[in-house]
Amino acid sequence: MEASVSAPRHMLIFPGAVPAPLCDKIVREGDKLVLEKAKVVSPTGGREDQSRKRDTHIARFMHEPQHQWLYDEAWSIVQQLNAKNWNFEINALEPPQYTVYGPHQFFGWHRDNAPYSVRKHQAQTELTRKISISIQLSSDHEYQGGDFEVIQDETKGLPEDDFAPASHAFGPEVSKQMRQKGTLLAFPAIFMHRVTPVLSGVRKALVVWGGGPPADFDDY
Repeated sequence: MEASVSAPRHMLIFPGAVPAPLCDKIVREGDKLVLEKAKVVSPTGGREDQSRKRDTHIARFMHEPQHQWLYDEAWSIVQQLNAKNWNFEINALEPPQYTVYGPHQFFGWHRDNAPYSVRKHQAQTELTRKISISIQLSSDHEYQGGDFEVIQDETKGLPEDDFAPASHAFGPEVSKQMRQKGTLLAFPAIFMHRVTPVLSGVRKALVVWGGGPPADFDDY
């Protein structure tokens, strides 16, 4: 895979990296799962419904024999990206998350893992999320809105409004690439990112997290 963009601290974009037939297979299998309303992690580590922050539906591909093909594909991708870019100690995947955004659904600015300044005050888990991967399963013409946006340089400040235009956003050419079916995005799990509200249609994506012991992630 050759990335079209390598942002500070390695936010990577691979347009069309996942073949369309594989995207379609993930969608077929994902649509068989039972979707549930997504929640957000509370300050105490639990999960709670915060519809003003996150409104979408998700399901997990649990590690079962019928999903082994997906784990094999995801593990290969994580290992390759990590070896070429970050060299974190990665020893496990979380169950991949099938994500569906319908009209007016969104996910405001968030991180998949907190910075060390926050994590050091929290209870340690065996698996620390280190690499986040999002795979675009829908074609651009299947929905409007629903843009995936990532903050690449936090020295410019952090957003306070989940719905305001992003001053950190990529230009139109890269944004178009990011909406291409099969595009793979990969970045350290502490990067702030969001999905803007879907205006019409349905956006589907697969989210994969690679993780391991926390020690080599503490400078992020």
